[in-house]
Amino acid sequence: MNKIKYFIILHFFTFSLANESYLWPTNASTTVTALFGEERPHRYHAGIDVRTWGKIGYKLYATSDGYIKRIRTGSKGYGKALYIQLSDGNTAVYAHLDRFTPSLNTSAKLLQQYYNSYTIDHTYDSNEYPVRKGDLIGYSGDTGGISGAHLHFELRDEHEKPLNPLQFYTIKDNMPPVVNQLAFLPLTDTTSINGTPIYKLIKFRSKNPFEYEFLDTIAIDGHFGLALDAIDRIDDQPFKFGVYKITLKVDSEIEYQVSYDTYRFEDAKFIYTERDYALKRETGKRFYRLFNNNNNENLLFTDKLNSKGQTFIDSSFHNIEILVEDYHKNEISIKGVILHQKSPEINIIQDHKNNTISFEQDSLFTLESVSFIKTGRYNEDKRFSTTLTPSDSTSFVIPNWDKPFTVLEIQPVLKYGIKPSPQYLPTRNYNIQSVEGTALIKHFENGLTIQFVEDKFTGLIPQLSFAKDGYQFEYPFYRIDKNVLSTRPIPYGHLENLNSLEIMYASPTHYSFRKEISSIVVNPKKEFSLSINAGEMKVSGEKNTFYDSTFVWIEKIDAPQPPPGELISGPYKLGPFLIPMTKKVDLDFTIFDSSQLSSSGIFYFDKKNEEWVYLETEINEKKSELSTRILSGEIFAVIREFIPPEVNSLYPNIGATYRQQDLQYLEFFVDDAFSGIDGEDNVVVKIDEGKPLIFEYNIHQKRIYYPFDDQFNIGSHLLHITAKDNVGNEKIIRGTFEIK
Repeated sequence: MNKIKYFIILHFFTFSLANESYLWPTNASTTVTALFGEERPHRYHAGIDVRTWGKIGYKLYATSDGYIKRIRTGSKGYGKALYIQLSDGNTAVYAHLDRFTPSLNTSAKLLQQYYNSYTIDHTYDSNEYPVRKGDLIGYSGDTGGISGAHLHFELRDEHEKPLNPLQFYTIKDNMPPVVNQLAFLPLTDTTSINGTPIYKLIKFRSKNPFEYEFLDTIAIDGHFGLALDAIDRIDDQPFKFGVYKITLKVDSEIEYQVSYDTYRFEDAKFIYTERDYALKRETGKRFYRLFNNNNNENLLFTDKLNSKGQTFIDSSFHNIEILVEDYHKNEISIKGVILHQKSPEINIIQDHKNNTISFEQDSLFTLESVSFIKTGRYNEDKRFSTTLTPSDSTSFVIPNWDKPFTVLEIQPVLKYGIKPSPQYLPTRNYNIQSVEGTALIKHFENGLTIQFVEDKFTGLIPQLSFAKDGYQFEYPFYRIDKNVLSTRPIPYGHLENLNSLEIMYASPTHYSFRKEISSIVVNPKKEFSLSINAGEMKVSGEKNTFYDSTFVWIEKIDAPQPPPGELISGPYKLGPFLIPMTKKVDLDFTIFDSSQLSSSGIFYFDKKNEEWVYLETEINEKKSELSTRILSGEIFAVIREFIPPEVNSLYPNIGATYRQQDLQYLEFFVDDAFSGIDGEDNVVVKIDEGKPLIFEYNIHQKRIYYPFDDQFNIGSHLLHITAKDNVGNEKIIRGTFEIK
């Protein structure tokens, strides 16, 4: 490259901060698709992702003077990666490469031969591969655990702590963050949010792109925390990014502040103390918690003075302001009002004789207005605002709508704009012969509740009942949504070793729903073990698997059948789903018919994609046991299937003839539709009965590739391929190809 061309590239891709300057790491683009500190499963994103437009082969440059200190190759994780020790003490990391420079490719291949493994992680001496700023070091790709081609780029300090790369680069960004919703989280079992112990999600009114406000005043009684669903945007880019800085002010005093500049890799386990795990699993959205919890004040990006949530001692109004910034100082604010006072339960009086409803007034909260919505009995039924005819100054006539509009949703609005939960009434008598629905156990951080989701709205209120230690416990349900009923949080002392729950509708028709479970209340300072059905499934964990006392349970359920396989054991639902685990726990299945061990594995059911997903499984034939390790409550089962992997586009192909100078590499694609191919260890390739080839396996492309060092001798050559899926089903290809 001539000096003028080099200067143009260097100038275009150099971004500066103060006296330090780094070269932009690639010529692919200056577009980022992910930022530092964003949430990933059980970890933080340690760098930025640079867009490569779904393609491979863009040039990667040394961002500063230094030397290549580490090289990695593997089919998982970072795939092919380089680590450059920079002259200022920082380290630059380039991940998911397609290939290195020729000299580094040769080095990697020699190391793979030395370790007899495609997966290597090698450290170089400082004098082996020196680099200057702008030197070509490799090419972008899609290797490792990746969903599409891009460059993952990190900067780390001398202690290997990841640094926010935007400290060193400037990108065009004039767009402010966007907030979607705010969660009010009860942090004790006595806290109520607008009259309910369940979390409350609120939307905002946008005054302009930089200012938002609460739609209503929120009435809160007890200790609570806030969690914010927010994203950042960047000019001319379609992606949703994580935000950089959040500040919470209560009555003009800073109560919480976080800014994502750096963190320690070992602190990744605390991510679900700082991001809300339950809301992610409940809503599918990512929420930033605005309070410290479970000792997460040790995180480097949180302020040491952050509060552990809010508790007011008065019965007054309090102003909330939340400031959200990106790295380039684009800022938005959210303002609202909280009233620290318990919201009353609005009593609706129904006069069946005159077919009217009226509202019982509260001495502290005047009923300012009320809105009505007509809908049907099913959860998916549409909702339409409507107006009811007044019967007199205090009551309204209940209409007798035609089907399907047989449910009236009533939303009272109290003084100060407080909105308690809506209430629901049938507009005609239902001929209820039976009740159908699903019972759910939901363990939030403020306690455990039992919920019942009705398939069709009944208008009835059931009761929870269970027996323990000779005592009968009963808890009323409350309707928290049209088709959802819930208890208030239940004390752990009532739940120890609970084995059944019963939900009873007493009037006008008797209906009982019984749930059989195996359960334990886990003390975080103790190991635990729980099994069901004579040990058919067992879960066991170490001390401090959970941050606090936690209800763990197993129940037998129905779940979709796996299309290509058969259920051998289960499915079982393991909870909790909404409480994060801090470390993996052991999950074991005992298979009483040992002949069913072969071609079997442990799977979990992915509700979002409605498919069974294989978990890495170990088989103990002596114990007739399958084992895996898990990080969350899910639906688990042992599934057996016999469909082998598929091998396609084989080159060189069996029975084919090639000219000696043309055959320079081996390539084919291998895939398994159900249990999958885990990595290069699932495939063995031999030529002429020699040693297994150390090939590259690209998980994203499902591609096996091996470049030949030498030309083949003229004549016939034997190719032997064994591809094995994760449960042991094999596809064997064996035959010859000819060289002329």
